Amino acid sequence: MTIPFQRYLLALALAGALGGCSRDPYHRQENIVENARMDLISDAPYLFPANKTADAPTTYLSLRRWDIIFTGAIKPDPAKPELAVVDALIPGDFNHILVYLGKDEDGFAYAAELNTDNIAIVDQVIQVDGGIRLLALSRDFGVDPQPSGQHLLDRSYYLTRWAKTFREEERGKLVAADESLAQTVQDHVLARLPYQLEFSIPLKYILLSRNVRLIDDGLAHGAGCADYWTTIFEDVAGLCLRGVRARASEIVDYYQNDPVGRDAALPPQWNPIGTGSLRIRQALALGFDVKEDPPHHFRCGGQDESGLVLPDRIYRSEALTDIAEIAVAAE
Repeated sequence: MTIPFQRYLLALALAGALGGCSRDPYHRQENIVENARMDLISDAPYLFPANKTADAPTTYLSLRRWDIIFTGAIKPDPAKPELAVVDALIPGDFNHILVYLGKDEDGFAYAAELNTDNIAIVDQVIQVDGGIRLLALSRDFGVDPQPSGQHLLDRSYYLTRWAKTFREEERGKLVAADESLAQTVQDHVLARLPYQLEFSIPLKYILLSRNVRLIDDGLAHGAGCADYWTTIFEDVAGLCLRGVRARASEIVDYYQNDPVGRDAALPPQWNPIGTGSLRIRQALALGFDVKEDPPHHFRCGGQDESGLVLPDRIYRSEALTDIAEIAVAAE
């Protein structure tokens, strides 16, 4: 499908000039984001700017409520070199996910994510700031992006951005549970559900035992960006995503043998055993090992699974399918 971009922009401008949009849409966006006003967000398609590879041209994907947005590495920034280092810590082409929620009456789109704001080691304790929040994105095609979500649409921040939708059988479960899912997200945002690191936190325990335990405990003590969604989709909608966990042995293999994983390192401020950066493969060579949490028991029945939920594994899940790309023609 081809859409004349300039005609779309003109129509958008005219709609605002003729009173089709609120005179103060940004205030509405702030209210929705700060107060988790899910009642002001409706299921409407959003033309999301996307590029699957860093050098690919921008294309557009029409998102529906509960579709998953995947992002890859962050563009290297000399002012924040640790960001590129952290990207390599997470196996796969995509290392973060968000979920599309819908639009407000002014045509601005929203997504929810669970993310960190800062990670630091204070008195040998890892302190994590972050949690679940709503993000205001933009109007269709990335038009009129807002500061709270502008990086989602700016390919100079994320090198890759893509999205997938659920197959109709799985999506049907989400649609049937839509009200409960929306209420759950709202409750968690208002309660400030925290970000939980995907591995055990007490450094004293790690240093003594040399075992790093993967965390797969649902929403106890918070959640990560990926396992949050697999948990609420399963608990609230009865949608069980299988095969999205990486075993401890697979994660160790990534750090030891993958070209990207071999360079993955903890930045100096996160290094628990010295100064300077510490490559994960160096820590493994010192005798550190990765252990798994008890296996996850699916509410839907079937075989239990162990390991760490990864965004890239969700991207490759058979429960998801591609979204048709929309070409935009300039006039």
